[in-house]
Amino acid sequence: FDLPRVDLFDEGPGTHLLGQVQAAIRELLPLQEHPRTPVAPDDQSIVFHVAHSAQREVEILHDQLLELFAQAPAQRPLNPRDVVVMVPDIDTFAPSIRAVFGQHPRGHSRHIPWGIADQKSRGHQPILVALDWLLQAPQQRFGASEVRDLLNVPSLARRHGVAAEDLPTLVAWIEGAGVRWGLNTAHRQSLGLAASGNQNSWAFGLRRMLLGYATGPLERADGFAGVEPYAEVAGLSAGLAGALAMLLEGLTRWWAQCSTPCPPTQWAERLRALSAGLFEATDDTDRAVLGALDAALASWLQACELAGFDGEVDLAVAREAWLGAVDEPTAGGRFRAGGVTFCTLLPLRAIPFEVVCLLGMNDGDYPRRSARSDFDLMALPGQARPGDRSRRDDDRQLMLDALLSARRVLYISWAGRSPRDNQAQPPSVLVSQLRDYLATAWGQEVRAQRTTAHPLQPFSRRYFEHRSATGPAPALVTYASEWRNAHLDPAPAADNPDAPATTAAAAGEAAPMRLTVAGLAGFLRNPVKAFFRHRLLISFDEPGQTTQDEESFASAGLERWALLDEVLHEARRQVDAGGRGASGQEQADVAAVVQAQLARLKRAGRLPLAGPGLLVEAELQQTLVPMVARWQAALGRLAHTRDKLPALMQHPQMPALVFDDWLVGLRSAEAVGEAQWIELQASTLADQKGQSPPTLRQDKLLTAWVRCLASAACGHPASGLVIGAGAAVHVRPPAEAEARTLLAALMGACHAGLTQDRPTPTAVQTGLAFLK
Repeated sequence: FDLPRVDLFDEGPGTHLLGQVQAAIRELLPLQEHPRTPVAPDDQSIVFHVAHSAQREVEILHDQLLELFAQAPAQRPLNPRDVVVMVPDIDTFAPSIRAVFGQHPRGHSRHIPWGIADQKSRGHQPILVALDWLLQAPQQRFGASEVRDLLNVPSLARRHGVAAEDLPTLVAWIEGAGVRWGLNTAHRQSLGLAASGNQNSWAFGLRRMLLGYATGPLERADGFAGVEPYAEVAGLSAGLAGALAMLLEGLTRWWAQCSTPCPPTQWAERLRALSAGLFEATDDTDRAVLGALDAALASWLQACELAGFDGEVDLAVAREAWLGAVDEPTAGGRFRAGGVTFCTLLPLRAIPFEVVCLLGMNDGDYPRRSARSDFDLMALPGQARPGDRSRRDDDRQLMLDALLSARRVLYISWAGRSPRDNQAQPPSVLVSQLRDYLATAWGQEVRAQRTTAHPLQPFSRRYFEHRSATGPAPALVTYASEWRNAHLDPAPAADNPDAPATTAAAAGEAAPMRLTVAGLAGFLRNPVKAFFRHRLLISFDEPGQTTQDEESFASAGLERWALLDEVLHEARRQVDAGGRGASGQEQADVAAVVQAQLARLKRAGRLPLAGPGLLVEAELQQTLVPMVARWQAALGRLAHTRDKLPALMQHPQMPALVFDDWLVGLRSAEAVGEAQWIELQASTLADQKGQSPPTLRQDKLLTAWVRCLASAACGHPASGLVIGAGAAVHVRPPAEAEARTLLAALMGACHAGLTQDRPTPTAVQTGLAFLK
């Protein structure tokens, strides 16, 4: 050991498959001279895993590492720091790595220490992500969802006084005020979209919010100066509108500045003002990021001063000079931090590790392809020379380095199956060459024993079926005990004291249940949805409307239904308060009321712009006026209001099953005449489609039918009038005996559908199609 250099390496043939492959590479043995050394079936020094996606690759890796740690012999223990996981692009795998390896806290039996190297801060630090977006402001549309995402950055929200619990309220205001995209008219003009005007811009929505806070809802037909107030901004939370106004003022000022080129010193002033005006550190990480940004800016200015450069540059140059300096690796970025190391396939990353894992080795992803720059003359056809650097040759060398650096296990996985149709997808050509080499040198069986094809989902039953590891394929391994419990067959109640008690229906007694018109109609409309809500307490209602970045261009489907319903609600309230009848003068009043409500929608940014908006407005006017006029005329005929009546009926075979509701909204032509009810709805009751007569949409009359049936069965027969778009339908009650028999059958079907072990699969549309 007195020598200045000592080379230690093993010249043996290798004790396992990986060692034999490395020895053959070291000796440069061709296949013809390869020794046919047998390989033990349990030798898993080289393994291949076929998954369906990057997420599944990481999930499989987590289970496989737990298995390696558990099976490591006591004399040669395996620690997390002995494992390196390399991928072609770390930014692609980083979210999956955090989701899988970060789900178990320290102290959990399945926790594995881990760390990610080689990842650019610009891709995951919230402040840098926001700055990267802001430094491309001239090309941004400033959509509602994009500014909403800015508010999700903790340091930006703190700078503007927006707490985390206030964000849902502010997002609801942004949606309700009609904000879609664009700061103002000038911003839209800079994008070549001046014809869009100011409607649905941030300036448009902010004016509605501030006016709504100042005046509340206005009864004026023309709003205030052509602006429809958004009255939801009120109370103690109204300060959020001020915070939003401050943010938009800063964004507008920055957008106006960043489009003009200037010298680096002036860019430094602008960028420092942007950082100070938008961000306030919330923790030590934010302080470190803001400090790195300031240091990078100072370094850029120093470099420009040393070079004597004071010319004007545009925003793109300043952006790369600033954020590029923050992304440069530093000595503080540790590579081996004590846990499993995730990194990109780079030179000197494949230093000897006990376990080397290569993920994402898909065809086309590795060897990686590099786009040719326009100024790269060496990449032109016919310009290549011996010795020129090749990205593909570099990746082949990195693959070889990874193979030679593994001491105990070489782990390779790729997305070998399509998650859509399970079609086979080839691995990287380098992986295929390695697999062909193993099959040629050691036999097809050796390759097959070391290849595992995993199912699409981690909860697949295949993971929990007993399989022999010495068969044609190794056993599937998982440590996700929560999925195993889902596949266990529950023991009979008599043998399982912890099993829940059987339902009263299963024991021969009817479970207490009270039904209403709405509840019974909801079950008949969608039995599966009602079963999940009643039996499993799971609601499948649509979540709140997501933030939209595009203004309305047409009126159809649910959007049209919502507009009709909103206008009908307001028109019904105003017509009902202003008088009833069927005279021509009142018909004109109905048209004026509907027109006023449509104008309100237009000022609120709910209708399309320009010509399409006029067409939609005329179509809605043509649809709504006859509906409201017909409803007003019906009110005039049925001028007397009636008290509500009880609808109570007990099921003849199940005393605990009761229909219990109230019949409300009853009217009659005389004080003691036949009771009737009127329903005004926004749905289309008949399909025209060129047919004469039009086809009735029976599914839209389901609630009206149940209501009419219940009134007759409970001894208070009442007819109904359902007024919808394009048609009005008169509903007559059946005879009491027939109604009681039919209602009892429906009640029994509803009880069975809500208490049985599986939901009734038939919905109203399916049932109507079957009847036809």
